[in-house]
Formats: sequence, C-alpha cells, structure tokens
Amino acid sequence: MFKLFLLLLSTATAQTTTPQEIQVVQFVSSSWQDSNKLKMTFEAIPHHKIYKESIKIKPSFGNDITLKNLQISPLESFYDKYSKSSKQGVQGRFDIIYEVYAGQEVRNEAYPLVLEYQACSEEYCLF
Repeated sequence: MFKLFLLLLSTATAQTTTPQEIQVVQFVSSSWQDSNKLKMTFEAIPHHKIYKESIKIKPSFGNDITLKNLQISPLESFYDKYSKSSKQGVQGRFDIIYEVYAGQEVRNEAYPLVLEYQACSEEYCLF
C-alpha cells in the first residue's frame, strides 16, 4: 500500500456579472477499502450541484500512477436549467471510490492528486 495526498482544484471563477472565487467542495476524509481501492469523502457547499460527467481525479504530474473504475455516490438525477436537460450529479456529502495502480518508484510516497469538477447553483456555474 502507498500514501496519497489530495491537492484540490476547489476554486473556480463564477460566470456572473461580478467574477468571484468560490470554494464549492471540501475534502472530508479518505480510507483504503482494500489493498488498491481508495474511498474519498467530500462535502459540497449548500445549493450547489456537481455534474457527474465533470468529476475527475487525476495525478497532478507524471505518469507513475493510474486511477481506474471511478465510482461516485450517492448520485441523483436533476433538471439542469442551463442545458435544459436531465443530468446526474451529487450535492452535499458524497464519496468517490477508485482503484489505484502505481509503479514501484511511487509506492510509500506522498503523491498529489487533483480533483476537477463543474458545479452550478441557481445563480451561477463554475467552470
């Protein structure tokens, strides 16, 4: 097993008349589910929905680590007024579970990961 730490891209510019920096997602905890499955728990601030298709976790640099089989829960369906269609996503507290594969040279090292997402509220979207 090896250690990972998470570097969040958790601020984005709101597309409003007055651009502002907003932190939507906060890291809550992480735990290993077995030898290569990592579960990370996050909390989105109230009134923000995060689109499932936009959620990505990836290494911040290098190709020595691979993340596979991303699972996100609990997913919910909602009407998206911006695209005028039904979407899936998360709000509030949610979990991301994925399998971690690393080369021998990064085992037992701290390794930064980046969380990317798009979130919208009733007033704005973050890109």
